Amino acid sequence: MLKKLQKKKITKMFNALDTNGNGFITLDDFIAQFERFAGQQKLESGTPEYNALRAEQIKQWTSLQLVADANNDGEVTVDEFINYADRVVNNPDAFESYMVGGAEAYFNALDKNGDGTLSLEEFKGFSALSNPGEAKGQEANHEEVFKSIDVNGNGKISRDEFLNLFRESVLSDNINSTGNKITSVN
Repeated sequence: MLKKLQKKKITKMFNALDTNGNGFITLDDFIAQFERFAGQQKLESGTPEYNALRAEQIKQWTSLQLVADANNDGEVTVDEFINYADRVVNNPDAFESYMVGGAEAYFNALDKNGDGTLSLEEFKGFSALSNPGEAKGQEANHEEVFKSIDVNGNGKISRDEFLNLFRESVLSDNINSTGNKITSVN
């Protein structure tokens, strides 16, 4: 069963995915979110990074719809999404496959120079995606979160550090955890 803070974060995730604010998620929302991110990251249509990330978005939508869309109408409501998240969060294999797999695709797209790490500038792209509309004026928060994720203090976030942040941002029920700083849930 999702804890209160987890449910709040999952609801916020639903609202971020519901790009047009109509109260349900469809494939169009997943594509719109991807297009917004691709534009922010200046990913050009047809490039391997663009194609891989777009394919991951469609894969995630397909997985979500198959399991979460209880009435099979092609739309996932907030209640359906919360029920789905509860099942995924409480199944480590499903969580790693669905949720962490998607985060890894975003890591690859954010890693502009392909060095296997994220600089602060690259990391800001993830912050903008995870909190659409909240990125402006959040420079100090980006730096604070970046430093707390950069466990070894080398000025870069490794793939493992990023994926651990993502896991924590979904799974933690500690309001003060680093993962919860990125979701801006109080």
